Amino acid sequence: MGAGLERTKRRIASISSTKKITKAMEMIASVKLLKCKKEAEGLSYSYKAAKDIIDYLASYLPESHPVFASHGGVPLHIIIASDLGLCGAYNSSLFKEADALIKPDDLILPIGGKADNRYNEAKGYKVLPPLDLSSKRCLLSRLNELKDGFLEGKYSSIDIVYTEYVNSLNFLPKVRPLLPLTKLPTPFEVKPLMNPSESGLFEYGLPLYLELALSYSLAESSLSEQNSRRNAMETANDNADELLDKLHIQYNKARQTAITQEIIEVVSGSVNQ
Repeated sequence: MGAGLERTKRRIASISSTKKITKAMEMIASVKLLKCKKEAEGLSYSYKAAKDIIDYLASYLPESHPVFASHGGVPLHIIIASDLGLCGAYNSSLFKEADALIKPDDLILPIGGKADNRYNEAKGYKVLPPLDLSSKRCLLSRLNELKDGFLEGKYSSIDIVYTEYVNSLNFLPKVRPLLPLTKLPTPFEVKPLMNPSESGLFEYGLPLYLELALSYSLAESSLSEQNSRRNAMETANDNADELLDKLHIQYNKARQTAITQEIIEVVSGSVNQ
């Protein structure tokens, strides 16, 4: 009986120690969540405005413009996952969406440690060098290279596989197409004056639009990740509380049984004397 009590006591101590870690991770995720939410909301307005401007400018370009059609090559998928684990089904749901999209010859540009581990050359994937997200100049330069690669026929299409934030309980893996663009009808019958020209403005604004699209996708993915981690840690804490309650009841019952047994043995011994 004493061995069983010690074993239950060790389990209680172990679960209590683990709960301290999960509780701390939940609090950290909650703090990061507020920062990510503010950043995502700000980028949402910028991205939507940039998309409206690019669609507006593109509507005045001729249909033969190379930005509206594929020129050969293979699809390029930019896949955004997390660097860390313990965030529920966040990464697994994203990889399920990406796996359904990726074909054997497709190119992949992974972002995040989990994406690097999932999609690499050792596992048979064709992978491009990572993006430098710490420098906006380097990022714009690299996105320009990807854009030129599409126009030159190196890539048939470019898209982003990311996680869209819906609300605090729902995050959906999504695919955001970047290139080719869809030509929309012109909003005005009379073409407005543009300086230097719609083509010049479009060429200047397209890399900025691509950068905002990627930044917004990263912000939404980060927001979804922190929400998913907070929910996972909250669930872990609830499960730990439930298990601790059961173990405390089990421990108290075993302890009461041990005390009762000792009393019976003492009484029996005194009667026998």
